[in-house]
Amino acid sequence: GTAQFKDRRTVVVGSDCEIRARRFVIATGSSPAVPPIPGLNECPYLTNETIFELTQCPKHLVVIGAGPIGLELAQAHRRLGAEVTVLEAAQPLAKDDPECAAVVLDQLAREGVTIRAGVRIARVERARARVRVVLAHGDGEEVVEGSHLLVAAGRKANVEGLNLEAAGIAYEPRGIRVDSRLRTTNKKVYAIGDVVLGALQFTHVANHHAGLVIRNALFRLPVDAGKAPIPWVTYTDPELAQVGLSEDDALKRHKAI
Repeated sequence: GTAQFKDRRTVVVGSDCEIRARRFVIATGSSPAVPPIPGLNECPYLTNETIFELTQCPKHLVVIGAGPIGLELAQAHRRLGAEVTVLEAAQPLAKDDPECAAVVLDQLAREGVTIRAGVRIARVERARARVRVVLAHGDGEEVVEGSHLLVAAGRKANVEGLNLEAAGIAYEPRGIRVDSRLRTTNKKVYAIGDVVLGALQFTHVANHHAGLVIRNALFRLPVDAGKAPIPWVTYTDPELAQVGLSEDDALKRHKAI
């Protein structure tokens, strides 16, 4: 059933089940984020959760977002025979080391993936069986037309419908606030994984958080969620991996390296 808080120590499931407990863990994860682009809700679009339902290769896949998910799926569909255009408002693979990211982006370009960085999408339109993405320029507009549209513009924390206010849990649309022990502002309630404000959204991070909560909640052992160096991989070819601080992060934290 669907759960929501009734008060600081009670969760209600459905209409007739109430659960009181000494500790709760919120692990509701995240969903694909849909950017507020005019016309997008009136057009059919795919996410990383629905694109695998396709039974035929798209003729021309237009991807909004050049993060790991957008580029992984862009390269995969290009190798399956689709024409692929990726549209990114900022910098492709912006969270990765720029020198390493450049190697991946160069390979995608060699394979025929068109990546447009620094673009502003004015609106999305349906054109019969096709979709049109209208880009805004200083001197007018440009249309990118494709057969399918993939929205890969990040993920949003699943905080809606939990009635967090009733439990005294502070949160934002981007996630639930926690301390270094992953406790929310209600010390009886922990949050782990994608739903945590500022957390890296990887399955292995949620697994790591779960271990910390078990140690702290059940065995009263001291933990600090911010201390582990977190690895991540973008599954393009070549793959792009990192662990710990990037060069940029290290310079910000230590000034000289």
